[in-house]
Formats: sequence, structure tokens, C-alpha cells
Amino acid sequence: MCLHVRQSWGDTMRVRFSRNGFGLALVAASLLVLSGCGQRDVVKIGVALPLSGSMAEYGQNAREGIVLAAEELRRRPEIKRFELIFQDTKEAPQETLDVVRRLVDVHKVRFIIGGLTSSGVFAAAPYAQSHGVLFFSPAASAPGIPEIGDLVFRNWPSDKLIASQLGRMVAERLRVRTAAVLHVSNDYGKVNAEAFAQSFEAGGGRVVMTRSFPQGWTDFRTLLTQVAGMRNLEKVYVAAYPDEFRALFQQLGSLGPLLKGKILASDTLFSPRLVSELGPSAEGTMVAVAAKPGLNYEPRQRFFERYRARFKTADGKPKEPGLVSDTAYDALYLVMTAISQTDGSPGAVSRWLLSLPEPFRGASGPIKFTSQGDIVGQLACYEVRDGRFTEVRF
Repeated sequence: MCLHVRQSWGDTMRVRFSRNGFGLALVAASLLVLSGCGQRDVVKIGVALPLSGSMAEYGQNAREGIVLAAEELRRRPEIKRFELIFQDTKEAPQETLDVVRRLVDVHKVRFIIGGLTSSGVFAAAPYAQSHGVLFFSPAASAPGIPEIGDLVFRNWPSDKLIASQLGRMVAERLRVRTAAVLHVSNDYGKVNAEAFAQSFEAGGGRVVMTRSFPQGWTDFRTLLTQVAGMRNLEKVYVAAYPDEFRALFQQLGSLGPLLKGKILASDTLFSPRLVSELGPSAEGTMVAVAAKPGLNYEPRQRFFERYRARFKTADGKPKEPGLVSDTAYDALYLVMTAISQTDGSPGAVSRWLLSLPEPFRGASGPIKFTSQGDIVGQLACYEVRDGRFTEVRF
């Protein structure tokens, strides 16, 4: 006799009793006494994502990647049974910390996947580390995150690395000599802005203006007018979140022609849906992201095929994976594979991840961690052309 427990993609669970002739009243008692298939043998994985707010699109992308990975992993007999507990962080630092505390203290999880902004991870990951809980971020990209502790990992390259490569490329390959820098005033924005500016100037360029704005800022008219009025300004680097990008491009108005082809954007603009909303105002914008392998790389090709078959757009068409879908998918695969091949403790999982003999062949590319739980990435640039992202090679 055994109980089959299935997650309902929320915080509730459905219990199915598999033996005929017994009443449902026996289920609760059976859970307490069964060995080998009881609830205590199910690994709890907390999933902390922004499912509402300005980062909700990316939170949903990550959720879908995790759901797809979970469905595949549950069909593999060597993988231990697990339960996903989704929580909405809204990606405010305090709310991210509150979610992590709830997952650790109330739900008693020992593993957490999530945290899509650096500010949220800096607020919450130390709590997980101090309570012996492994924290794995599929997106937070500020320097210093893996250094929080031996139980903190990520499979997204550092902003500093990508923005630095962009700054040097713009100066040395595009021969740009002047640039302005606009950034959201949090960890994500500051790190991107400083890394871009330093490498741009090291490559022979000159940053002629730097301005910051609060997260959630929606009035860019004065700032855009000031930037558009600068003589001999060649590029404007903008590090922001989707809501800020949405407001900025919508407010270009008559200034659009003056800034057309001048805007360089951080990776949070890399969203087909967002660019479709922005329409012609985003044309010519260049976006810097971490490079991914092409679809000739079999694990990525397989991921795309399964994702399109599993998820549909509002009009019923196959849905394309979005930013963070692949890294979130890989995060659950890595964590559950490590749990299943070790004694399942956070410390053992950490050691397994750090000692991978060969790179893990993930959907986001081959993954191998540094001694501090970080990965190394390379820059890829895309330009918005006819409402689509087209890779730019230099």
C-alpha cells in the first residue's frame, strides 16, 4: 500500500489513495505510519519568485521553467520525490526576506530556488545561509552574491562581467567615444552602471553624464530632454527594470529621432513581449545579455521543443521560453540531481555542485561552478529590428 502525492502548482496538495476498498479517512493516519512512501520522504523545495509587480513576467518565465523541469524529473525513477512550494516575493527586498523566512520557519524547507533581483537576494540569502538552507538563484547577478556563504549558488553570470565586456566592446569595436549612463538606484543598477563606465573609459571612451533614478520611477521626460540635448553624445547606456524601460520608451515622443540607435540596454529589456509593447520607439536599441548556446546544442534544442509543447500563448500558439526560463529549469535539475545522488543534506548538495567533474549540460548551456558557487559567462548583443531581437556580431 502506498500513497501517491501530487503537487497542484500552488501551496496545496492533492492526495490520491491507490488501494481499493479503503476509506479516505485512513489517509491521514497512513501518512503518519508508512515508511518509504510517507510525507517525510518528500523533499520540500521552496520557490521564491516575483509573481506580481514589475518583475512578474520574469517570475512567470522562471515558474514555467521550473514546472517543466519538475514534470520531467518526476518521471525519472532515480530522482527522489519532491514538493514545490511557490511563494510570491514581488521582488521587493523586504518581501523576499519575508518569503524566505516563511519557507524556512513555517514550511521547514532546506532548499530554496529563486530570488531574481540582486537586492532581494542580498536581503534574503544570508538568512537561508545562517539557517543551513541552500539558496540557488537563477537570475541575481550582482557581484558578491555567491560569497554570502557556501550554501549560496547561482547559474547566472555576474552583471559586472557582462557590463564590463559591453563597455569595452562599445569603446574598442564600435569606436564610441562619448556615452551617458542612466541607472536604477539599487544593487542591479549601480553594479551595471559602474562596470560599464569603468570598462568603457578604460577602452578610450568618456562618460559625459551619469544619473540614477528610484526603482519604479515613471517620469523620464526631463532626463530624456537633457540627454537628447547633449552635443556629440553617441550612446546612452540604461540599466533598469521593465516598468522603467516601459515608461522611458513611451515618453520618447518627439525626442525619439534624436536618440534612435543610441540606446544600449541591460538584460531586463530582453523580452519579446515587452519590446512588442514598446513598438517603434525601441527600434535600434541594443541589448546586452549573457550568451547562450545555439539550438544546435542538443540540451537547449530539447528544452525549447518541450517548452513550446507544454506552454501556449493567449491565442493558443506555442510559447517561446523567456528570460530566466532556462536558468530556472536548470536550477531545479541541478538541485534535485544533487539531492538524489547524495544524502540529501544542503551541505552534501553544495559539495556535489562544487565538485562536478564535467560541466552539467543544461538548457542554458554547460554549467560548472567556481569554488564560490558562481559561473562565468560571455557577452551577447542583440539589436531590436522590426520588433524582434537580432543578434549582432562584431
